[in-house]
Amino acid sequence: MPDKTSAIRPLPDDVAAQIKSSTIITTLEYVILELFKNALDAGARRIDIDVDWGRGACTVEDDGLGMDPDEFREGGGLGKLFRKLVLGMLYTNTQPLMYAPDTSKQHRPSNIHGGEGTFLASLSPISLLMITSHHHAHRSSSTLICHHAKPAARLIPAPDHHQLSNREHGTKVQVHDLFGNMPVRVKQRGSEMASDKGHIRQWEALRKSIVGLLLAWQSPVNVVIRDQAVKRKLMLRFTGTGREDCATDFRVSRPLDLSWICSVLAQAGYTEHDAHQNWVKASARTPFITIRGAFTLQPMPSKRAQFISLGIRHVDAEFAGNVLYEEVNRTFALSSFGNLEESSDDEYERNRKSKDLRYKKDGHTNKQLRGGGKGVDRWPMFVIHIELQEHHSRASGRRDALEHEATLSSIVKVLGAMTTGFLSDHGFRPRKQRKRPCPGASDGISSSPSVDPHRPAGDGSARPRSSLRLSSN
Repeated sequence: MPDKTSAIRPLPDDVAAQIKSSTIITTLEYVILELFKNALDAGARRIDIDVDWGRGACTVEDDGLGMDPDEFREGGGLGKLFRKLVLGMLYTNTQPLMYAPDTSKQHRPSNIHGGEGTFLASLSPISLLMITSHHHAHRSSSTLICHHAKPAARLIPAPDHHQLSNREHGTKVQVHDLFGNMPVRVKQRGSEMASDKGHIRQWEALRKSIVGLLLAWQSPVNVVIRDQAVKRKLMLRFTGTGREDCATDFRVSRPLDLSWICSVLAQAGYTEHDAHQNWVKASARTPFITIRGAFTLQPMPSKRAQFISLGIRHVDAEFAGNVLYEEVNRTFALSSFGNLEESSDDEYERNRKSKDLRYKKDGHTNKQLRGGGKGVDRWPMFVIHIELQEHHSRASGRRDALEHEATLSSIVKVLGAMTTGFLSDHGFRPRKQRKRPCPGASDGISSSPSVDPHRPAGDGSARPRSSLRLSSN
């Protein structure tokens, strides 16, 4: 008779949920950014963030449309998988754009961040989660408290101490003791926050991600971030930017607004408030890809003020977007951008060189033409927006475009061409780069006939591509 005590048994549901959630949610920063995206999707114009890294806690409160009270009831969908709950409608100019709660990858709208409906359900098993929301069409707020993936309380209507902070409508999500039931994660959290460097590193990463999301969103949202442990605060406020009427339908690209970009970067501490005159626009376009960028003419000592977005999504340089940042920085490195000027010789040195046959008497030497080498300030600041055509987005998946080899190859080629054009137009003498192996068989910018990488394979069709169009001003 087999020994039943040694049989492999399935894990309890709560343990399985914790393990699965911990593979999706790995840091407190990730939680904050996902809640921040939810607030943007809800049409928020103000978002307040409070974070306590050492305790694994955060609060994100917005003035968006809010959630319907029915979602907080026992039969509602709040916290359950595959339900889009935060947003009921989007606004395109002044007209409401309704959409169904279908969250499959084939039907997700391209102009919102959410859609999979898994985040809150994944967050609940590994934290104490409190959600309070006041829907714009209702008079009262509702609160749901979850612990270990189970509802601990449903407060409909919510009591006074659970109300929003001076907002007529919106949502507040409070996360306490993230990973508190996972001792290894708690120990790791404590070791990371044991020094000031840990706080600074976490703060800098969060600040850059929030700024990247705002630049990609291209619409004014007032943001306040507070670090409770060290009393650090960042405020981003925008009034009179002229962008209040911006549409949230991002299927159509909008021109970059340099005053908006400079305002965001200056308030975040990445540049000076009067640096507007140092920024120049550039753009490139193919039938499938449109890239608009803004570059500074003054080099910087680090790469911290570099931002790329794909649609409304910020592309993180630490992950899939690294190849895009590398393409821009490599092109700048192979130019005279950031070169030191050749130092002038004194009279004695000029006389010595005039008698030395090794030095040219007329014209410039190769060294003079190359410049004096790179200085400490050698990196560019830039903000770049990448847009894919609708049929192109459906073919490769806008959200997964950087994982699609042919699409990534096309984006890299167009991005490199735009950067080279900018450098040439402003006298930075870009050098021709060696061809490197790049994923995908075609680049999407060649004027010679080639197979369209976004047609289904095997249809035998080929057609000429139109030439790449560049502009810089």
